[in-house]
Amino acid sequence: RRLKEDFIAEEENLKKTIIGFSNKRHYRKTNKIPAIYIVDLILSTLHNVTNHVTVSNGYDCSNDIVEMNTDDFQEYVLNNFKSNLKEKAFYRNYSKKNNKILVSVSMQDGTIAVCMSNNGEPFNGDVDKVFDEKYTFGENKGSGQGMFDAKLYMNHIQGDIQLKVYPYMEYPVRFALLFPTTNKNQKDENN
Repeated sequence: RRLKEDFIAEEENLKKTIIGFSNKRHYRKTNKIPAIYIVDLILSTLHNVTNHVTVSNGYDCSNDIVEMNTDDFQEYVLNNFKSNLKEKAFYRNYSKKNNKILVSVSMQDGTIAVCMSNNGEPFNGDVDKVFDEKYTFGENKGSGQGMFDAKLYMNHIQGDIQLKVYPYMEYPVRFALLFPTTNKNQKDENN
């Protein structure tokens, strides 16, 4: 009987170890890349979600450098954003015809903000919980892992991701990706 209890306890510990290991993110090595490449990645990722992706030239980030791994950024941030666009924002009208995404870039205090706004369905979830693990809402419920993973990766590179909702505007849902730059003599767009 004692042998059976020990075996069960060992099995439970092994399960906890495996689950703990699978929940840890093993990110690839980061590199310094031109910040303009972020916009290129966004455009290439979203081209099959809609034909109407517009980039607003609020700030020219072509001389700025950020540190990240583009494969991890693609996997943990952009692919999850793309899935949420399909499952939440554009699921009622997935013809691509009227779906629009506006990408804008700005700079303040050495941080580049890349905002992705869409004209899809109004956000009907809890803004304060959208980046929580396993949080999901709406008709098309996912796993609740995507935006949590995006937040973890952005925090890993010392950045952040935020959600703002503007219910009465043409683009009611805006995600802001915040990237610290590694530039030495940084000027804000306001200078």
